[in-house]
Amino acid sequence: MSFYIRASLLAVALIASAPAFAQDDDDWLFEEEEEETPSERPSDDEGDLEDEPDENDESWMNEFEGEGEELDFGEDEFEEDRDVSVRGEGEDNAQIYRDQMDRVENLLPDEEALSWERYMKKYPNSVFKARIDARLTDLEGEMYGERIASPGGSAEDAGKVEMYFAQPLLLENIDPITKLRVGFEWGFPEYINLITDYEHQIFRELSVHVGARNRYSSWSIETGARYSLIKSARTRTWLTAIGDVRISTNPIYPAIRPQLAFGQRLDLGSTGWLDIQLQGGSDLAFVKDANTGDSLFDPRVVGGANITFVPAPTVRIYMETSTTMKALAWDGGNSFRFNVLTFGLKIIGRQKSGDPQYEIGAGATAPYSTNYWGYHVGSITGDLNYYL
Repeated sequence: MSFYIRASLLAVALIASAPAFAQDDDDWLFEEEEEETPSERPSDDEGDLEDEPDENDESWMNEFEGEGEELDFGEDEFEEDRDVSVRGEGEDNAQIYRDQMDRVENLLPDEEALSWERYMKKYPNSVFKARIDARLTDLEGEMYGERIASPGGSAEDAGKVEMYFAQPLLLENIDPITKLRVGFEWGFPEYINLITDYEHQIFRELSVHVGARNRYSSWSIETGARYSLIKSARTRTWLTAIGDVRISTNPIYPAIRPQLAFGQRLDLGSTGWLDIQLQGGSDLAFVKDANTGDSLFDPRVVGGANITFVPAPTVRIYMETSTTMKALAWDGGNSFRFNVLTFGLKIIGRQKSGDPQYEIGAGATAPYSTNYWGYHVGSITGDLNYYL
């Protein structure tokens, strides 16, 4: 009996103590959960958090300000090329190209073209070569009137523009154009030649002129025409027939001066260009015999060549030879001749449109082949051509 009583008491005691044990277990579980909350859990980046800037402190942004200014290109049309740098010999970059653009901004078409040619000679591997080639094509069209026809349209005839071929000093002009010319030749010991001439263009290939000058033998009044059978800006070629008539003043006699002239402009790239011309013909004089008064036919061979180098649009350097000969088949001896060489410089003044307004030339002349004739032993020359 007592055994059952003690067992019953022990069971009651155990039942009474169970809630206490359960409470202790629950408290331990809750304590573990509180330690695992994000606010109390230690961070793996605890050291980095100590360096995190205050949201009200803007000084940490200063290190990025310089970089932001470099990336701000604004409206730069060369923004796409800002990352281009010099990569090797003969190459440029965006800054060099921009400086060149600034230099040519206000130049005339031929001056700009020459500047770009020199640029390409200095930077043959330019990364902007395609742009420069396109610009040179446009400039060539402006200078020589070349136009590419649009679909359904027609091309402008390149032959309808003026090219202002080099003007010789002692030879004849072969490029029909409207201009006024005055000049002189002063030779030692006593030769003087004053030149005045007005030429008027009827149409692009034809001009007429009238003037006066000293043709070695005597002063003469001259008139005539120049007609270009070929005057092409596309091929830069001239083929001109010259038909002049002159009246000698002392003694008085008429003469006809027919000539044929050829001219060609050669492009030398960044160096400039050459104007080359050849002309030749005759001075067919009808003089009177001093004893009988009969009219005698006295033909002379005339002509020469001119080479003009144009290193810049405002400068021309020339060398010229002119020939005067007669009695080439004379049985009595060598022919009469007086052949001279002339060289000098010309300065070009330009209009706002870019076309030449005037050119002033100066030079020196020396005989290199003479026989029977000796009009001077050397001379200085100069002239002014004013385009109207």
